[in-house]
Amino acid sequence: MSLISVTTTRCKFCEGNLQEATVNFCVPSGERFILIESVPAMICDLCGEQAVTSEVVMFCEKTRRGLISKSRTDQMDVYTYERT
Repeated sequence: MSLISVTTTRCKFCEGNLQEATVNFCVPSGERFILIESVPAMICDLCGEQAVTSEVVMFCEKTRRGLISKSRTDQMDVYTYERT
């Protein structure tokens, strides 16, 4: 995830076009993760890089610090990568 200005339309990594989208983010918070749903983002149509505004970054940080009321509590499945 990278930070973008509101007027940017090109990916800073590959120069692909950024398309508006809504994504979900898992944010680490201590020994757990917080899921933030329906996050406005721009996604590169070439490399898939997700870019967000400073407003979104601040919201994620406030959420991580417990300053935003949670929408709900839910279980999350956890998987460990195993080499085959």
